Amino acid sequence: MTEHTSSISSVDAAFAALKAAGISEGTIEQGIKELVHQRDAVALKISELQPAGNLLAQELHAVTDPIEEDAAELLSACETWWDIQKTDVSGAIRTIEARGVEKFVDSRRPAWNGTTEAALKFAARLRNGEAE
Repeated sequence: MTEHTSSISSVDAAFAALKAAGISEGTIEQGIKELVHQRDAVALKISELQPAGNLLAQELHAVTDPIEEDAAELLSACETWWDIQKTDVSGAIRTIEARGVEKFVDSRRPAWNGTTEAALKFAARLRNGEAE
């Protein structure tokens, strides 16, 4: 059974059920005409509103496209800022580590026998990010 035949069968069955319920043929036809009229009125309203909907869609794109571009630029700026912050933190940690080695060396002078110079070189390497 095709979709069209199925639809006709459904309408026929509904029509028969309405008649069996005691609703006159004239009342059924009037109801169908009213439904068709309402459907046509809705279709007309939709066609009237379509240009306004299209215009709103264009305006929405005009407003949101720059926002999306600004958001992408802001995200990029935030990522750059974060990279700089990580670099600054890493540099600060290296400086603190190096300063710790230097303070330890200062606390042991002159008791160190030749290791003082090696420790200070290690501190310089720490400060420059050359030592882990």
